Amino acid sequence: MRLRLIIPKWLFLHGCRFSDFLWKMKRSLPLGLIAALLSGLFVSTSVAQSSTNVSIFRFAIFYNMDLEINAAVAMNVAGPVWSNGGFWSGANITFASYVSAVGLATNSTTDPFCTSYTSAATSTYLMAGQPTSTNTPLPVPMVGTNTDPAAAEAIINLPPAAYAMGTPAAYTSSGQTFLANGADLYLTNFANGTNWASLTPRGTNMILYYQDAANGPGNYLTRLPYDLFIITNQVSHTVFTTNNFNPNQLTNIWYAGYSFVTNVLFYDWREGWNGGGGVNAGKGKAVQAVQFDVGKFNAWIANTNLNGITNVNGGKAYNLQCSSHKSHPIDSIYVYNAVPLTGSNLPAVRIINGGALPSHTAPFGLTVATAMPLYVLGDYNVSNNIGTSINQNSTTYTWPAGLIGDSITILSDNWNDNTTAKKPSAAADTTVNAACLAGIVRSTNGMYSGGVENFFRLLETWGTFYWNGSIVAMFPSRYATNSWQQTGNYYVAPTRSWAFDTNFLNLAKLPPLTPSVVDTNPPTITFQPTNQTVISGSTAIFTVQARSSLPLGYQWQFTGTNINLATNASLILSNAKTNQAGYYAVLVTNANGSILSSNAVLTVLSPPSIWIQPTNKTVITNGTAIFSVTAKGSLPLSYQWGFNGTNLSLATNDLLMLFNVQLKQAGSYSVTVTNQAGSVTSSNVLLSVYTTAAATLDEYSLSTDNGFQFRVTGVPGFNYAVEESTNLFDWISLITNASPYLFVDENATNSPAQFYRAYYVP
Repeated sequence: MRLRLIIPKWLFLHGCRFSDFLWKMKRSLPLGLIAALLSGLFVSTSVAQSSTNVSIFRFAIFYNMDLEINAAVAMNVAGPVWSNGGFWSGANITFASYVSAVGLATNSTTDPFCTSYTSAATSTYLMAGQPTSTNTPLPVPMVGTNTDPAAAEAIINLPPAAYAMGTPAAYTSSGQTFLANGADLYLTNFANGTNWASLTPRGTNMILYYQDAANGPGNYLTRLPYDLFIITNQVSHTVFTTNNFNPNQLTNIWYAGYSFVTNVLFYDWREGWNGGGGVNAGKGKAVQAVQFDVGKFNAWIANTNLNGITNVNGGKAYNLQCSSHKSHPIDSIYVYNAVPLTGSNLPAVRIINGGALPSHTAPFGLTVATAMPLYVLGDYNVSNNIGTSINQNSTTYTWPAGLIGDSITILSDNWNDNTTAKKPSAAADTTVNAACLAGIVRSTNGMYSGGVENFFRLLETWGTFYWNGSIVAMFPSRYATNSWQQTGNYYVAPTRSWAFDTNFLNLAKLPPLTPSVVDTNPPTITFQPTNQTVISGSTAIFTVQARSSLPLGYQWQFTGTNINLATNASLILSNAKTNQAGYYAVLVTNANGSILSSNAVLTVLSPPSIWIQPTNKTVITNGTAIFSVTAKGSLPLSYQWGFNGTNLSLATNDLLMLFNVQLKQAGSYSVTVTNQAGSVTSSNVLLSVYTTAAATLDEYSLSTDNGFQFRVTGVPGFNYAVEESTNLFDWISLITNASPYLFVDENATNSPAQFYRAYYVP
């Protein structure tokens, strides 16, 4: 069994059912320990089911104290940012996600936490309403108070007696607060060496433990056999190494240790200067580090050959046991350096040859944790044996990795341990892909700490530093206590090509030993959906921006009714119709509650169309002509009549009335109808203007077959009546028809004389 601080890793991250978990425990643990474990697990399970436990690496930047950032060159922060204290951003920063602080949040020109420090204050926030202040704190994982950053340091220290390593309490939920109790391997050294065959001890010797609660009381910690020895011929004092013999048969062991661990010495000017006498005089503080060689660790854990000699004391058997008992291979190590901290000596841990993490741990990764300053030499976690992510902001070919310590210093491949100068020569471009948790030096009112831009400590003249991961500053550093602003020139800042590793949003891709914070906050909407006006048939998009460290759920509603499958932060309505116009809102939820957005109104506009076109008109001079049009579309509709292609002044209604018409007004008329969605122009119609309505009678003829006939011609379309008379006094109406037309009188041959006349009938 393994608990990842609060949440059991293999229970929640690797698909193991809780019933299977209980069965495994019963097979391997005594009842007393099972009860102790379950008392903590049921608490953790309850918390997990409410989803209030949040990976601390879900944040691009998480500070458990005042967060300050003021980059000399442009920096883009893509992921969410959280501060359990205040927040200040100075120049050259762009935040693409939410930025939240418990205290004051500002991007004023003066740092409120160090009033002597100012900047151009050009930070930008792509999400509306950022940054936010007065948020509820996210308690950090530790025993006791949840608000004091200094107390948070407990998670990287050796646990207190109540939760000591190797005791049943170490594997309860409270005991798992301490990283040392959660690690698979525990490595330490001791200054007095080891007494093999009563030989006077020399050097600093190593002790490595495999930690497994499933082994039962008394066997939680298993001391692993050495696989590397240095022996001396007591006559000539010749020193040589081997790793394929039984140490119990030797009487001249000078050093006993492990093939992937050594002790190294180098100098760090940022941590002090030795002005006294001795061999270190005039140098930086002497860093006495336990050095962890990832490349050799890969070989040790796979039990392959080392230097051509079979490694009989390798870690393969324990790696298999770990996989069997914990459902994951060995993927975490806690290192404690017992060298005392003095004014001239700094105990530390250094990682080398970490370009490729152990392939056998895929996809579980590797986390290295220590209570001391942590140094990383060269590229780290840039290849998974399939491809490489070196010198780029990509984690395609990496494994989940964690680096946890009192501070984190990056050394490039050009670093030389023999360098004692304040500022070593040019660094090689370096790539580190890892979630990083460490302490910082806090600002005082007169001294700026260096901010997030100096979370990673540097010692060289830098070009480009590529980093992809998550930055977590939990506590004030206890070992690395000097700020970036020390007198002297210790390094040249790099071009920071930094990016948030979005893999950490996926529980299955978190590094081993990932701590959790407890979030009780319901979601907060930082940008409400806004009203939309679209043309019918086009696309409408509503978007909400919400803040939460927990996974968010969305449900869009239309006039109070849930919309099927509308469960994203944006609602896209393709080919919008008028019946979709109305009120839209979204319910945003997390495990702690929900919030309903304000209503946003969708207006769907129909472009104008003409139902009834205007028609041709004919008038007599001084008469009246009326054109009309009938149009439909979203209101309001506007009209503009035109004559021969030129707009008519004040002709802006659906009716065009022309009074006292003159000959010059004859011609082509049309109307353009417009609304917010567009416009449409009618067909052209003609206005004909005549000076008189008098008719003419012509083309007459007389025959016995067809009678008397003639053509009546007047104003085209006007009605003309034809009358007849035999005496010019009495007239009889015969027909009324529209001009022109042919009039026929078949009875005309029956009369000796007949008279006809035609006149306009209005």
